[in-house]
Amino acid sequence: MAEALIIEFNAPNVQDLYNQVNEELGMDLAHGEAGVNDPATGPLVHLSTLSADGTHMTVTEVWASKEVQATFMTDRLGPALAKVGVPDPTRMEWQQLIGYYPDLDA
Repeated sequence: MAEALIIEFNAPNVQDLYNQVNEELGMDLAHGEAGVNDPATGPLVHLSTLSADGTHMTVTEVWASKEVQATFMTDRLGPALAKVGVPDPTRMEWQQLIGYYPDLDA
């Protein structure tokens, strides 16, 4: 069963850091070009939201398994986060996925 991961960050320049990490990963998430379309190696779903004051970001992802996410973190995301200098998250929590409605426009 797929798992959901919620990660929260606080930083005055959190959106800039997010954009820099995505650039390091070769992803353009703002335009739906993640570059990780294979559920065996990347997230099934990635959402990022920013607070009105621009200092708090929440990232919600759905992964095929915790193991797939751990490999992605070790191989790709962890090095990119370190290179950019992203602070440790203020929250990182796995939750059980119990519902998913992919086509909200239907």
